[in-house]
Amino acid sequence: MPRTPGKTSDSSHPPTNASGAGPVGPSAVAIFKENVMDSFDRSNVTGNRQNMAWLCRQFPTLRGAPGAEPFDAIKLHAWARGGAGTSGNRHAVRFVLQVWDSAERWALGDFNLVAAFAGWDDDHRRVVLRWASAPWFP
Repeated sequence: MPRTPGKTSDSSHPPTNASGAGPVGPSAVAIFKENVMDSFDRSNVTGNRQNMAWLCRQFPTLRGAPGAEPFDAIKLHAWARGGAGTSGNRHAVRFVLQVWDSAERWALGDFNLVAAFAGWDDDHRRVVLRWASAPWFP
């Protein structure tokens, strides 16, 4: 069931424990109940590079990366494939590129949620969980 913009919770999300965290495990990541995409401009999604730059800024390892802001998918892709790329920021770039154009076959490869979550810290995991709670596509 699609989420209503501005709505803070609905039955499409799994129940959380008393602390507000999601499924409890060795590396549980808190999922906050507020609509974390409130700062996203839903009125102008199509081709909106500003919103993609905003998404890049959410990943700690992409802040200041070439192609992150202003958003340029080709530059961001080249940076991740180059010597500055680490496994963590490559996962972040793959995610951003999948959101930007999921039909494109990027040389960096497709985003793999399991591999990314295994390699990321909680700050990076939260970005994807927040996006997944109210997904948008340019």
